[in-house]
Amino acid sequence: MSEQEKLPDYYQAWQGKRKGKEDEDVTIGFWYEACKGCGICVSMCPQKVWKMDKTLDKWNGTVVTVDNPNQCTKCMICEMHCPDFAIKII
Repeated sequence: MSEQEKLPDYYQAWQGKRKGKEDEDVTIGFWYEACKGCGICVSMCPQKVWKMDKTLDKWNGTVVTVDNPNQCTKCMICEMHCPDFAIKII
């Protein structure tokens, strides 16, 4: 994804500064309705940006959320491994 791209309206967005590059912004987009709470992004993220939260409105009772957007290095491993395309890193 290029820096010029914008997230669709149905994505929640977290803003942060890229870890190791304080002058570079990072936007983490998350599509709540698409997430099935599989936890792949949580287990794959080398910087532990994501965490699992309990929820009553998902079929397996969990959903991921951003724990610390400033830890993101824009490696995009979470986006590449999300089976539901619920994550976008800009």
